[in-house]
Amino acid sequence: MKKFILLLLFTISATAQIKGVVRDSITKEPIAYAAIVYENTEIGTNANEKGEFELTKHESNFIINVSCLGYKTKTHQISNSNDIYLTPKQEVIQEVIISNRKNTSEITVGKYKNSSVSYGSSKPGIIYAKYINYNSKVENHPFVKKIQFTTRSMKKNAKLKLRFLSVNQNKELVGDIIFDEIIVTVKSGVHNNTVDLEKYNIVIPKEGIFIGFEILIIEENKYEYIYTNQGETVKHKAISYEPSIMAYEAKETNVWSIQNNKLRLLTQGPYLKQEEIGLKLTLTN
Repeated sequence: MKKFILLLLFTISATAQIKGVVRDSITKEPIAYAAIVYENTEIGTNANEKGEFELTKHESNFIINVSCLGYKTKTHQISNSNDIYLTPKQEVIQEVIISNRKNTSEITVGKYKNSSVSYGSSKPGIIYAKYINYNSKVENHPFVKKIQFTTRSMKKNAKLKLRFLSVNQNKELVGDIIFDEIIVTVKSGVHNNTVDLEKYNIVIPKEGIFIGFEILIIEENKYEYIYTNQGETVKHKAISYEPSIMAYEAKETNVWSIQNNKLRLLTQGPYLKQEEIGLKLTLTN
């Protein structure tokens, strides 16, 4: 009987949930959609729109890293009180001279039609991105007016986060160009999305830019389903976090993953072909 009780207690402890709230260290206001990840792992979650999070207790790891756009990453030891305060970054945001913006003509670059491959994630803080090269067309129309991209979602009103990241001459990540949270809510099924970005005054620098899609590990994105492997009769339960970002077969691969500020070109996609994230940019002068 003692062994059974001890085993039961261990099971409860191993699967216990920890809860907390992520807040701004200055305003004390909740921070929405921060990423919470166990240190040296890919296990974690995202806070919800109220800054609240719930995480399955790790049996041996009690350290989490908490990060969010515009804030310094914080290392936190799990305790009875998990109110976590993030410090805003003192970043030099890309300077834009608004008076130079003419808005007299615009062009469209890229494409998003005929997308047939999707990229999703069940791990927090992962960004799928596409590199936009600086060229003569962009030089004459450097302002990003709007973006169009395709998603596939099994959930209605799933959310993702748009990211715009600058690089240096060696195509190494420098950081986010803007620190506003751009949260996009998408419809279920395969859907073409349009986001107006004119108010952000995003300028594509000479080194180019990565446009990223961060999948949020939150309850409203959670989709549970049952599947059977080929040749099996046993049914399996699985969870995905919606939506997925659509890509298409291309001459060169332009699908990148970004995690912990590390950039990786996905040279072999789900179908072992060269692929490119489908998106269109409307640029103006």
